[in-house]
Amino acid sequence: MEVHHHPHVEKKNFKEYFLEFLMIFLAVTMGFFAENIRENLANNHKEKEYIVSLIEDLKEDTMKLNEGIQFNTEQSEGYDSLINYWYSIPYSDSSVRYMYYLYRKYTGNYWHVLFTRRTIDQLKNAGGMTFVRNKTASDSVINYYDFVDRADGQIEKFDNVFEHEALQTSYRIFDWSLLRGISRRTAYKLLQINKKFIFLNATVTDRNTYIAQVQVSGLVLKNYLSMLLEDQQKCLRLISVLQKEYHLQSE
Repeated sequence: MEVHHHPHVEKKNFKEYFLEFLMIFLAVTMGFFAENIRENLANNHKEKEYIVSLIEDLKEDTMKLNEGIQFNTEQSEGYDSLINYWYSIPYSDSSVRYMYYLYRKYTGNYWHVLFTRRTIDQLKNAGGMTFVRNKTASDSVINYYDFVDRADGQIEKFDNVFEHEALQTSYRIFDWSLLRGISRRTAYKLLQINKKFIFLNATVTDRNTYIAQVQVSGLVLKNYLSMLLEDQQKCLRLISVLQKEYHLQSE
């Protein structure tokens, strides 16, 4: 009769089981920490990329703001001149001519600063401001773009409401046959051509309504200009904050 002998299996003691468990635990833990470190480094790199890109956008904004402020300052002064001439009664031939010039050159003309939103839109699409983990930087960015949105809302009201209403009324006062072939850029020709400039036979109500609308439009434009000036300071401060928080001064 054949007898089968089972191989002798040495039983592990508690210490050996514990060491095996400890080795597995350490391997899993180290893997977790390594992955966490790798992800953190990747996020840090991505965050810095966003900040560098955002600073580039803000530098573009500073140039746009400089242009917009200069242009809208001239426009605002043009509105003031038109209002002053309007109230300088009685009118002379030259004053009526000059009001036509001011009307053609300045009204219905403004500079809407289109802020660069490339990076902030990318951040929003990537999950909001989660990539900007520095609270000082995040709060400053949010504050800046909130104010940008308010400025955009102001100029949109100017264009779609106040300026639109003033222009509609103006068509009952200014004779556009005298403005034929004259653009805003060539409005100076109105001061040179040999024509007699007269207003249409508008009602007193139309005239009073028009100048009231021009004054309101002028105030709204001044407010927009004031917001652009504040935006300019906020933009420069934000660039400084981001450079400081991310140590980018020398880059």
